[in-house]
Amino acid sequence: MRRIHGLMAAAAVAAMLLVGLPAAAQAQAPAPQAPAQAQTGAKLLGDGYFYAWDLAYAGGASCRWFNSDNNWEDNCGGFRNRASSVQNNSAHGNYANLYVHPNRVGAWACIAPGDYWDNLDNYYFTWGPTDGLYQKTNNNIASFKWTTTQCGT
Repeated sequence: MRRIHGLMAAAAVAAMLLVGLPAAAQAQAPAPQAPAQAQTGAKLLGDGYFYAWDLAYAGGASCRWFNSDNNWEDNCGGFRNRASSVQNNSAHGNYANLYVHPNRVGAWACIAPGDYWDNLDNYYFTWGPTDGLYQKTNNNIASFKWTTTQCGT
């Protein structure tokens, strides 16, 4: 009789352990990640600012603009010709045109919504008139404007 009670007790303990395992496994499972498309969309819809840093890889002093700006000389202690990395964090999916001269004059570079350029030594003014065309953007941006058309004027 003792053997039967012992076997029944062991079976009861084993049953309780088996019932408890799925619940414990679920509690430790990582939360599901959002689909890649949703993450990309979230990246494109940022806080609405355009960011610039005076060193590559978002280092050093920084400046940000909510609206287009004709002259970076009067922002953040004079940010004209200082940017070495930039980020377009548009909240509306706007492109940002970066101009070689104040008042949006000369050639421009175009950065897409959600893009981050970590080292402006690798980017050039490739749009617009010949004044400044194909010059590096590093330490050479004087103004910018938001545009709803891809790399429009």
